[in-house]
Amino acid sequence: MVATESERFDDGVRATVDDTEVLVGSRGFLSCNGVTPPEEGQHEAGLTAVHMATDGAWVATFLLGDALRPDAAATIAQLRASGLMLGMASGDAPTPCAHVGAAAGLTPSEIHAACTPEVKAELVGAGPGPTAFVGDGVNDMLAIVRADVGVAATDASPATIALADVVIARGGMKAVGEAITISRQARRVLRQNLVFSVAYNVLALGLAVGGTVPPLAAAGAMAASSLMVIANAGRLRVPLQR
Repeated sequence: MVATESERFDDGVRATVDDTEVLVGSRGFLSCNGVTPPEEGQHEAGLTAVHMATDGAWVATFLLGDALRPDAAATIAQLRASGLMLGMASGDAPTPCAHVGAAAGLTPSEIHAACTPEVKAELVGAGPGPTAFVGDGVNDMLAIVRADVGVAATDASPATIALADVVIARGGMKAVGEAITISRQARRVLRQNLVFSVAYNVLALGLAVGGTVPPLAAAGAMAASSLMVIANAGRLRVPLQR
C-alpha cells in the first residue's frame, strides 16, 4: 500500500492510498467530510476515539490512550512547590485530558483540551509572566516559538527540537524539573559572582589608586578575584541546596 498524496488538518488526515480515499481523525473531522461514524459505546476513561473511513464510508474506530510517565506526578508536585503556575494544553478530547491531567496532579482549571496549535500559542501568550512551554509534537511548534523558553521534551519531533531553546535529550519529565532547578541555581550563582566582582574590584582599585597597596599586589588581587568567581561557578557541577 502506497499513499500517493496526503493532507494534514488540526483534527485529522486525508490521504489517497492505492486509489482509495482514506480519512482518519476525530468524529468532527469525519462529519465535516460527509461521513457519520456510529455512536461510541462506553469505553475506559482516558481513551481517545479515532475514526477511519474509506471512500466516504466509516470502516473502523480505534481507541487510543497515553500512559502517564512514571515521574510525571512527582515532577508536577515539585514544580508546584517551587511556586510555578502550571497548565496542560492538549489537542485531545476533554475526557482523556481530564483523566490524564488528574493523574498528573493538575486541577480542572489547569487543563485545556481540544486545543489547536493556534490556541496553544494563545494560552502561552496570555500567561501572567514569563512562560515556559514543554512539548514534543509538531502541534506544539507554535507554542514553543511563542513561549519565553521553549523546551523540547524527550523523543520530540525533529521540527520541535529545531525550534526549542532547550532540548531534553533523555530523562523525561524528571529532567524537565532538573533543568528548571539548574537554571535557577545558575542565575543565583551569576548574581553572587556579579556582586562579588564589583565589590572586590572597586575595593582593590581604590586601595591601589590610594597607594595603600602596591600595583603588583593589586594585580594579584584581580587574578585572585577571577579564580574565586570561577570556583563559585564550579559549584554548579555538584548538587546545590535550595
